[in-house]
Amino acid sequence: GGWLGNGPLAAGDMHLLQLNPLKWLLPRFSGEPPGPCNMHTADLVGKSTLLVFRGGDGRAYLNDLHGLDLQSESWFPVKTAGEQ
Repeated sequence: GGWLGNGPLAAGDMHLLQLNPLKWLLPRFSGEPPGPCNMHTADLVGKSTLLVFRGGDGRAYLNDLHGLDLQSESWFPVKTAGEQ
């Protein structure tokens, strides 16, 4: 994800940085991935869960959360409670 550099629209791609050797990878995960976003964070929880928070897509605030199981290489829905 990120800003495309020309206008308010967001990108929906995801890249992983391989550390040895140092290079960027374009992974293919199963499941329903998050859509495009340009205001986001990603946090590793434990050793195999990545949580991705999408803040916005250049048009609207999204404020949603998505999970990625790094061992099974699959996206999964994350249920949250409270005001969004």
